[in-house]
Amino acid sequence: MPYTLLFFLQDMLSVINRKGPLLEGIFRKSTCINSCRNLKEKLNSGDRVNCYSKSVHVVACVLKDFLENIEGSLLSSKLYEKWLGVLNEVTEKEKINAAQRLLTQLPKANVVLLRYLFGVLYNIEQQSSSNQMTAYDLSVCIAPSILCPPNTCSLELEDNFIKKASLVQFLIENCLKIFGEDITSLLGENSKSCHNNEKAAGTVNSLIGFRETQTARLPGVMQAFTLGLGYEMPYTLLFFLQDMLSFINEKGPLTEGIFRKPGSIKSCGILKKKLNSGDRVRHYSKSVLVVAFVLKDFLENIEGSLLSSDLYEKWLGVLDEVTQKEKINAAQRLLTQLPKANVVLLRYLFGVLYNIEQQSSSNQMTAYDLSVCIAPSILCPPNTCSLELEDNFIKKVERSLICVPWGLESML
Repeated sequence: MPYTLLFFLQDMLSVINRKGPLLEGIFRKSTCINSCRNLKEKLNSGDRVNCYSKSVHVVACVLKDFLENIEGSLLSSKLYEKWLGVLNEVTEKEKINAAQRLLTQLPKANVVLLRYLFGVLYNIEQQSSSNQMTAYDLSVCIAPSILCPPNTCSLELEDNFIKKASLVQFLIENCLKIFGEDITSLLGENSKSCHNNEKAAGTVNSLIGFRETQTARLPGVMQAFTLGLGYEMPYTLLFFLQDMLSFINEKGPLTEGIFRKPGSIKSCGILKKKLNSGDRVRHYSKSVLVVAFVLKDFLENIEGSLLSSDLYEKWLGVLDEVTQKEKINAAQRLLTQLPKANVVLLRYLFGVLYNIEQQSSSNQMTAYDLSVCIAPSILCPPNTCSLELEDNFIKKVERSLICVPWGLESML
């Protein structure tokens, strides 16, 4: 699955969660085939897509297609018979326990995606009087996409399809007990509660979500997310990286000394240990200074550095250009030489830095202050064993400066 699809999957779920609950026939109504094909082609090609500008029915159709094409199915074809057997349990509690036992046998990435998906389905079902999609209606539409027989070439027995739909209906109706009560708010507000003040997604400072409307980000699914020169980031770390950026984007702009003030060394060590172990972490219970410190540490440890050590001298040469426009053009040319994954992360990162810089009168972090704190973490000399010349460090800091006040959106 292309890395860009991971990001747009988050956007798709967020769009459906926001607009779907009040949309009649969501996940059931057919939509324009050409529109679906065009969206899928753009996602697969890595083009920038604003899902909020698309029909929600189109987005829902493409999401179902994505789920259906997950190898081995989201609920795991290997557990097909066991999933169908969940409803053979006698009491509701026994059925819930059976479902939870099966979830422990799935890859963690699958479970994370299931939590987001069923959170959205639950929010839609709660508005069934408006959207005409009960838990049963949703299950008939979604079940074929998330659980397939082990042998995909064989036809599924009608009786088994009915069992599968009943299983998904049960999961929707009991998802708060099975997945946790927080799943309904993982993607922020939905159309029942949000105001009609959405901004079109796509600009740098809206990627993480407006500070007033926090939008959590979904992890990479089914595989590692490759950043830089061969550095593989486990899906759990990708999830928490995005979560950290969202948290800093919300709390950082009004926090004095964000990225400069050190957090508690002990707290930083504990958070890093939890992230590395794959434990679930609620960043909103942490100090934003601690989260910012751990984020910098992560960025610093990307192999080959986020801006690519191979391009070290070229990045330092950006400021040798004469005019502001020439400097921006030089930076854009270098961005085209980076892996796309790096560029995506840079867009998120500098979107956060820009929002912080805009509140420098409150947080005392100007573009220069931020560059001094961030530059060492995103660009390192090719030979990491050698000491960086002071003159080169100053150039690196100045290079970071151009991304904040000088047309960030046009650059990234």
